[in-house]
Amino acid sequence: MQNQSDFEIKQLTLGDLIISVADCALEVTEDEDTAYEIASRVLVKLLESSAPGTGEELIAAYCSTVFH
Repeated sequence: MQNQSDFEIKQLTLGDLIISVADCALEVTEDEDTAYEIASRVLVKLLESSAPGTGEELIAAYCSTVFH
């Protein structure tokens, strides 16, 4: 078991998180569309686990701007 002192805490922006997740997804697939689909699902899961309802709100907001 590790103590809290074994970890370094860094503050990241949402943009840093998005880039990191997208980069990881691009490492497992060479298809950009697939990588971005994977990244979007991971990000929604992360947001949803930290603040229930957030993922659905973000998807709704995105869909309303893209499809209208």
